[in-house]
Amino acid sequence: MAQHDQSIPPINTVLVVEDDEAINSLVTRILTGWGYTVRRASDGLEAFQEIERSRPDLVLADVMMPRVSGIELVELLREREIEIPIVLISAYDRHRSLPSVPFLSKPFTLAQFADAVRSALGAPAPATGV
Repeated sequence: MAQHDQSIPPINTVLVVEDDEAINSLVTRILTGWGYTVRRASDGLEAFQEIERSRPDLVLADVMMPRVSGIELVELLREREIEIPIVLISAYDRHRSLPSVPFLSKPFTLAQFADAVRSALGAPAPATGV
């Protein structure tokens, strides 16, 4: 019987919440290439419904979205005491009312993105090829 290689992290499920389809698709392709299982949502309301159905290991959410923003999504999860690592992503300055939530500024490099994912999951950095 083969032993599990302890150096290989378990496959993690990442929920990508982004209303810009091009960015959503790009981030999904990158994460899938790194071995993550990816689910997608186009706004915070759709993301919240997806989280209620099946909890991901990480949520990557844009700040500015229709219906429910990334910040409102964080607040909804906190109100319901749902503990999931979240990284907010935005081209705008960091929102000061959520200092405890990791933030990634657009545009970001592949290395910065990999570091944000690794840090949020507490896992080794994915191989980025950079």
